[in-house]
Amino acid sequence: MSDTINRYKQQFKAMMKSRDGDISSTVELRQGAMDCFSELGFPTTRMEAWRETDISQLTKRDYSFATTKPLDLSHKDIAQFLIDPAHVSTVVIVDGNYSEELSSIHETASKAGAIKLFSEIANNEVLKSTVGSLAPFQKDAFVALNIAFMSDGIFIRVPKNEIIPKPIHILYLTTSHEKEVMFHHRNFVVLEEGSEATIIEHYASLDGSPSLTNVVTEMIVGKNAGLRHVKIQEESDRVDHIATTQADIQSNGNYTTSTFLVGSRLGRNDLRVRLAGKGAECSMSGLVLASEEQHLDNHTLIDHEAPYCTSRELFKGIHTDSSRSVFNGCIVVRKDAQQTNSEQTNKNLLLSDNAVVNSNPQLEIYADDVSCSHGSTTGQLDEDAIFYLRSRGLDVLTAQGLLINGFANEIIDSVQIGAVNIYLYRLLSNWLAQMRINING
Repeated sequence: MSDTINRYKQQFKAMMKSRDGDISSTVELRQGAMDCFSELGFPTTRMEAWRETDISQLTKRDYSFATTKPLDLSHKDIAQFLIDPAHVSTVVIVDGNYSEELSSIHETASKAGAIKLFSEIANNEVLKSTVGSLAPFQKDAFVALNIAFMSDGIFIRVPKNEIIPKPIHILYLTTSHEKEVMFHHRNFVVLEEGSEATIIEHYASLDGSPSLTNVVTEMIVGKNAGLRHVKIQEESDRVDHIATTQADIQSNGNYTTSTFLVGSRLGRNDLRVRLAGKGAECSMSGLVLASEEQHLDNHTLIDHEAPYCTSRELFKGIHTDSSRSVFNGCIVVRKDAQQTNSEQTNKNLLLSDNAVVNSNPQLEIYADDVSCSHGSTTGQLDEDAIFYLRSRGLDVLTAQGLLINGFANEIIDSVQIGAVNIYLYRLLSNWLAQMRINING
């Protein structure tokens, strides 16, 4: 492990030499994060939070900081990843660098000044008060590594009572590289009082080059504000994807988040929501499509700090081949969070005898006037249901496809953003086709 840490420290020194223009506060922040990472080291399976996810192979890979190269892409090259550009604002970041040519920001978002590149604030004092304010790096090695090496990302601030009618699609793309490279994206979203916005956070690969994506997203939903957040992760099966998302919801704020994990060989998604104000609401859903030897891990936390708050959580997984998935969901109800209403459910479908799911839903309740429930189910396709469909003239593959679609579409339907729903239906259809499952009919 010490050799791995030293390798990252040497890369950090080389990177800092190339950033002579950084102001002192930025240098101090990066250096402090690197010192913290050096002390923490990478997590191991001896740690409870990582007991089911072994990242030892990730630590052995020779990831290096990606150098800037000429961009040779057109809209045609990325068309498969675009979500109806006519109805969304699209921000494209290729290999950690913003592409103005490929991006298209609609007038409403532009006039509101909602979208800025993270690099635009990276050399002023705003950085000190934003980065790490929600997701501190002192106890999290990947967050510390992100701050030390952070490249471009998106800073979104929606002013008070402003409504951004069209979704903002942030598309992170990786291209071919001759060596194993790493990207440390940073997103920060602030919705001020009474504002509304929809953010689509999207990660994809244009080829199968090995890389590490390490992203940190921090979100603040102000009083009476509403944020709809969709994350789509469909990178190649040679990518390691580590993500930390922290959202704070103020009084009567509403946060809806949907996560779709399809890509990467090793994927870890930490999603933490703090219901900090009276009457705050959170709706959390997710769909995992795991195949071959993928390992996809969802760790979620909904922390009820204030009274009269509501949360709903539903994660589903479909697993085949020798894939392995983890769901560890925790709902905490603090002592003063009376009149809490919370539900948590995890459902998993196994399409192979070799697929493995570890499900661990949890409740920690310290208040006495609450309504909370949680549950988990894991099983195979219902043979009786397949028999019924076959008795109506369907072949076995079509019958299986209908049942699998019905299982997955509950999550996709909940997104309720027309263009995004269409994209996700296609993503599911393509995945099922690759699994040699006929979904016609």
